[in-house]
Amino acid sequence: MKRFAYALPLSPPVLGHATRRGLILERDDGWRADFAPWPLAQSLDEVLHRWDQNGPERQWAEQHFVPPAPGRAVSAATLLWPGREQGAGDEGTVTAPVTGHPAVKLKVRPGDLEMVRALRARVDGRFRLDGKRTLAPDEARALADVASPLEFFEEPCPGIDNLTALCTAGVPVALDETVREVDPDDAPRLLGRAPFAAVVLKATLLGPARTAAWVEAARAAGVKTIISSVFETGIGRQPLHDLAHLVGPDHVHGLGTGAFFAQDLMPDTPLRGLERL
Repeated sequence: MKRFAYALPLSPPVLGHATRRGLILERDDGWRADFAPWPLAQSLDEVLHRWDQNGPERQWAEQHFVPPAPGRAVSAATLLWPGREQGAGDEGTVTAPVTGHPAVKLKVRPGDLEMVRALRARVDGRFRLDGKRTLAPDEARALADVASPLEFFEEPCPGIDNLTALCTAGVPVALDETVREVDPDDAPRLLGRAPFAAVVLKATLLGPARTAAWVEAARAAGVKTIISSVFETGIGRQPLHDLAHLVGPDHVHGLGTGAFFAQDLMPDTPLRGLERL
């Protein structure tokens, strides 16, 4: 198997990183996979160190090669980091277009109430919020109120008890980080605690076995499954699109991160110019 190092520009930067680094794997038959470590690596040495750790990103890549040809795609949500990363004017504003998208997902933090209120009036598709566990329960409820109708709110608060209480109170909570922390064997019990709106599966970070277990647990519980990307290349996003098509072909999945790549690698992109290791 061949390995090629890539360093692709991100525009706008993501969490302070202007470059996405990783490895493209290529088999003798030309099929390819993407080893896309997360958090974002700052150097090739860091990428190779993470490869040697044999974590879930490598396990996912080694089991998810795609042919060197365009693949199918599912609907993807548009991701906004207002005033921080993308679509930003002044702090706390959103200038990026928000109409004509099947779904818009907004990263929020404390103090974003008026921004969410203003943005909700402009969004004509499904609306999602992601609090990254930065909010107090009262703040989360207030944001959910002004964002209504809200498809789901990804982990607004820390603590499963807080999330369960919000969900029981009518906030459409989606599980994200918790999925990566809880043993899949405990997933049925967790999903039975409250009527969660969705589980968000970052398959690259979960690895193949945990992803499969959570997909089955969500199916059995009747909870919507959303497949989400972590800034993989087009090669790495293709198996995520394939998985999304299987678990929820009519859902709008969290696979819109390709918009951040100023230059991307698709399954049929020639690999000329990449460093072979």
